[in-house]
Amino acid sequence: MDMGVASFKVEGRLKSPEYVAAAARAYRSAIDRHSVRHDLSPIEVEAAKRRMATTYSRGFFTGWLKGVDHQHLVDGVSKSHRGLEIGRLHSGDANSMVIELVEGGEASTDIELSPGDGLLWTVDHADQGAQVYKVDRLDATRVRVEFANDVEVTADSRGARVYLNHDSSQKRDLRRTFHDKNAWKRIPVEVTVDIELGLRLNATMSDGTFTVTAEGRSPIEAARNKAVTDEFLADELGALGGSVFKLSDFTVRRASPDPIFYPHKELKEIRRELTERLEKLRRENRIRRDDGAVAPARDVLAWNRERMQPRQTTSGSGSETPAGTRLNVLLREKAQVTDLIEAVSSSGRLHGDGLRGDDLGCVILDFEFGQDYESSVAGLKNAGLRCGIATTRSS
Repeated sequence: MDMGVASFKVEGRLKSPEYVAAAARAYRSAIDRHSVRHDLSPIEVEAAKRRMATTYSRGFFTGWLKGVDHQHLVDGVSKSHRGLEIGRLHSGDANSMVIELVEGGEASTDIELSPGDGLLWTVDHADQGAQVYKVDRLDATRVRVEFANDVEVTADSRGARVYLNHDSSQKRDLRRTFHDKNAWKRIPVEVTVDIELGLRLNATMSDGTFTVTAEGRSPIEAARNKAVTDEFLADELGALGGSVFKLSDFTVRRASPDPIFYPHKELKEIRRELTERLEKLRRENRIRRDDGAVAPARDVLAWNRERMQPRQTTSGSGSETPAGTRLNVLLREKAQVTDLIEAVSSSGRLHGDGLRGDDLGCVILDFEFGQDYESSVAGLKNAGLRCGIATTRSS
């Protein structure tokens, strides 16, 4: 972040939603803490790594921050997720085992197992696993776990590495972040209601940047029986659980202290109109954020339409490459750079027609071992081609 990195990408392809949630939560916490100059402590970092390891892990590595090193990128011992190594199988008996917990490794002896958790252990390079049925803590470093009756722990399993690859309580917590609407991030809004007998009820909603107004259909009447209180109005107009908003402040402005009546159904309609109008207004206009403005959808679509207009050929018989469209080329070898320069320089076109040299937007270099960049960049610039080097991969 201090170097100017603007975004971080979670590699969630073919992973579970729980993995993405755990990884995003860990990085979100680290980013937020660093932004206020209060970085995570080593203990907190290890705790975050443990949470991620139980959802999907083949070990942790620095990626390419210290250079390209495919041989150490992942642990080659296993071909897929095993989880967090918690110890060694000390002894086994029928459908139970005693685990000698790891000290100072990925997990520590303070690991807490619970019924419903999933364990995996390896015997003769084969993985075996089962769901925990019962847990008994024997001492500070040993725990006895019992499985269902159809699981057999054989004598030759002694010494096997044991992994926690399913944390039932953590999975419930992670699933809540993307299934429970109450856990979603919401935009705070202020609602103001103006009340005057004989006039329609008027309400405004503001997110601090945009303000919308909605008005009821019926005039406000004097209460004959049970009056509509300020608290009742706040409950009805502030019930925003089904929207992207949350109520941060509610104000009622009354022209007189007289008790009033207003149809419950119309209050719901006013609330719906307010949220729909504010959502629409936010979508269609630029939203200012700390890192700059976000282009509204209509601007992005207009930009695409403009760039994708067909360009007529000189003969007028048809259209060529869409006007303004540029092709960004990714090259991974020095030989590809040489071929591209020769193809573009020979006649200004590739293969005689279709793509011209000036149709190239940018040539991006991403060489495996970080060599030949200097000569490649020089050659591309001499050919009049815009080029750049892919940023160092970190995951």
